[in-house]
Amino acid sequence: MKKLALVLSTSILLVACNNNSSEKGVSKIESESNQSNKDRKESSSKQIQKSKKVKTDDFDISSKEFIDEFTKDNTKGFRGIVPGITYEKAKEKLGNPTSYSIDEMPNFGGFRVCFNNFILVFDESVKIKSDLKDDSKVKYVFLQNKNAPRQQEFEKEWGTTDDVTELGAAGSIVSLSYDINNTKVDAFYSHGIIEYVTKEDLKSIGENVSNTSNKDDNNITEVNGVSHYNTPDILSNSFAESIKRNTFEIAGFGLLKETDKDPYTALKIDYEESRDGTAVYDNFSFELKNGTGPKVDDNNYPVHSITLNVEDQGVKIDDLVEQWDISDNHAFIGGTFDIYNFDSTYVTFNYEENSRVIYEIIITGGNFSEGAAPGDLESDNTQESIETEPSDTDDNEDVSETPDVDEQRLKGGGAGY
Repeated sequence: MKKLALVLSTSILLVACNNNSSEKGVSKIESESNQSNKDRKESSSKQIQKSKKVKTDDFDISSKEFIDEFTKDNTKGFRGIVPGITYEKAKEKLGNPTSYSIDEMPNFGGFRVCFNNFILVFDESVKIKSDLKDDSKVKYVFLQNKNAPRQQEFEKEWGTTDDVTELGAAGSIVSLSYDINNTKVDAFYSHGIIEYVTKEDLKSIGENVSNTSNKDDNNITEVNGVSHYNTPDILSNSFAESIKRNTFEIAGFGLLKETDKDPYTALKIDYEESRDGTAVYDNFSFELKNGTGPKVDDNNYPVHSITLNVEDQGVKIDDLVEQWDISDNHAFIGGTFDIYNFDSTYVTFNYEENSRVIYEIIITGGNFSEGAAPGDLESDNTQESIETEPSDTDDNEDVSETPDVDEQRLKGGGAGY
């Protein structure tokens, strides 16, 4: 009987133990299930956050849809990207930057970081890429298109405005101001295109530009009594577009553009270097089509080519081609110079062989055949080789030298045009 009681007691104890173990197992499964659900929720939350990243390239600043969305956003920015946001937060919302650049206009903030159509201008503490820190703060928010619209295209939806403020270069860089849906918007116009729009007051930002430079043409200064062009950042979008669209000008002189100004007197030339048909300045020069020959389309002084000395910017040809996105536009690739074709505007980049740093840009309008120099340049080269051949009439005559321009003629405005 005692044995039976002991067996029963032991059996009850074992059952109790098994029940307790079973309960623990259930509890463990439930716990693991709860943790799994929590992990899934966190993962889902992260995916939602990821999917909520701000779209950066789905708008056109010249479209009605953009105008409505932009002007009804009552912040100084767009889609939650506002001045004061940190670089770290911007990357979380916008993804990885697509390009970096230095603003070509002084006092318009510091270093620029582009996220497709978003341009974030950081404060003056960020001057170069290595200055960017996660806690660096955005000063201005600008919006752009990948292909900047021409003014006429932009005004189809925005309309025209009389509220125009010159920001530099005698009207070639201005601010166009609009008031839509009780929101003030400024458009930055540069050399025929709208580079970006912003809710910042560009007039206020640019006041220091006007106060510290020649208001009529702040891109022209003097070096040793000779006109000097303050060349923009050649990697900037506005400079690239002005070249591609043939809207680039210096003091009102553009390729085969009508003008009644005399390049020999409107600007201060280098008398030692200039000659008939070529006006040379400190860091740029103009070649005049047909020299002192007949007018072209009633233009007294048609500029056939513009040469810019840009070595001081230290830009490599490979970086420029990538930044301008012009690999498909190449017409001739040389060992130390490349030529690119932009709808009959031909741009030659001369660069150092080893460093590949561009030291000279030549913008030319003229005929061109694939793989050869522009037609007018071929003619010039042919003429030069003819002139250097010995003369049949006088073996001692050196006709290879170009006669100096009469200094009095240069001062007097170029008779014969």
